[in-house]
Amino acid sequence: MVQPSRRVLVSQNFSEPLIDKKIDGKSWLVKMKIRDYLQMVDIESNQYQRNLQNLSFYNKLINDLLDDTTMPPISVVYPENAIDFKEGLRIDKKFIILDGLQRTNCILECRDRIIKGKSNGIFRDLDSFYEKLIYVEIWEKVDLKYILYKMVVLNTGQKKMDYGHQLDILSDSVKEKLQEKNIAYITTKERISDGKKEGHFELSNITQALVSFINGSPIPSKKNAAEYLFERFNINMDEESSGISLITNDATYEYLEWVLVKFNALLNEKYKNDNPLEKYEIFIISLFASIGYCQKKDPINLSNKIRILEERFTKIDDPLDMKIFIHYYASFKTSIGDKRRRFIYETFRDFFLSSSAIDKLNWEYSYDRVN
Repeated sequence: MVQPSRRVLVSQNFSEPLIDKKIDGKSWLVKMKIRDYLQMVDIESNQYQRNLQNLSFYNKLINDLLDDTTMPPISVVYPENAIDFKEGLRIDKKFIILDGLQRTNCILECRDRIIKGKSNGIFRDLDSFYEKLIYVEIWEKVDLKYILYKMVVLNTGQKKMDYGHQLDILSDSVKEKLQEKNIAYITTKERISDGKKEGHFELSNITQALVSFINGSPIPSKKNAAEYLFERFNINMDEESSGISLITNDATYEYLEWVLVKFNALLNEKYKNDNPLEKYEIFIISLFASIGYCQKKDPINLSNKIRILEERFTKIDDPLDMKIFIHYYASFKTSIGDKRRRFIYETFRDFFLSSSAIDKLNWEYSYDRVN
C-alpha cells in the first residue's frame, strides 16, 4: 500500500494570491516555521550550496536571526498548481529558490551554530529556533522560461546569485524534459558518491551543452553559461525564436536525444571505452553547439548530414577518424581548452554545413585554422 506523502501546513497572510500578468503566474505570501521551510528545501543536494559566498558579508544577518529578527521574504516556486493550503504542501515536492539562497544559507548557519553551542543570541536551543516564523513568497508551478525571467527580475541590482546555483536551477527544470525523452543523466552528487555510469551524462554538462546550442558556439564554462543566460539574453518571452524559448522547445531535445542516445550508442559500439562523447567533457558541448548553429542556418541540410554521418558507422571501422582526432587533440600547446573546443566545434560545424558530397570530418583543416 502506497503511503500518502507527508505535508507541511503554512499560515496564509491573504485569502487570494497576487496575479503576475506578465507571466500569468500566481504568488502567495505565507508565514512558515523554519522547521517546515527546511523540510521543503533539498538541503543535501548540490542545488542548495551550503557555503556562503562571503561569511563576513552575511554575519550581521546571521547574528540578527539568532536575535529573532525578521527578514525579507524568500521567494520560491512550488511545483504544483492550485495549491490547497488547508491540505498542506507535500514535502516530496521541493521548493525551487528564486530569491533567498543566501538567506537560506544563513538559516542553516544559525542552526549549525546553535547545535555547536556557539549562538550568542536569543535562540540557544534548536526547538525554539525551528519554531521561528519567516515570510515565504510561494509561486505556483510556472514554466522554465518564466522561472528564469523571475530570477533575473528578483536579482536585479542585488548581490549576484551564485552562478552554479543559476545553472543548477536550470538543470533542475531540464530534468523533466530529459525524463520525457528517456535520456539518462547523473547529478554531480551521484557521480561523486557512485562514480560515472555508462550511457549517463552529467546534468550540469548537459545544461552547458544546451546553452551552447542556443548560443551557436561553445560556452567554455558553467560561469560563462550562467552569464550568457542572465546577463546577455534578450529575454523576449513572446518570441518563439528567443533563447529562453529554445530551452523548452521540443525540437531542441530531439537533437539532444540524437546526440546522447542514438549517436552515443553508435560511438559505444565502434569505440567502446574510447567513445569521445563520454571520454571528453567538452565533446558534447562543442558538438551540440555546432548543431545549434547549423539548425539555425540550414535545418534540412543538417538532417541530411546527420543521416550521412550515421551511414558511415555501417560502412567504416573508424567513421570519425579518431586516430587523426586524437593526434591533433593532443597537439595544442597554448590556450589548450579554448582551441580544443573550437577544434571539435568547427570540424562538426563545417561538416554539417557542407554539401551531401562531403561524407567525412576534416580534422586537419580545423586544426590548422584554430592553432
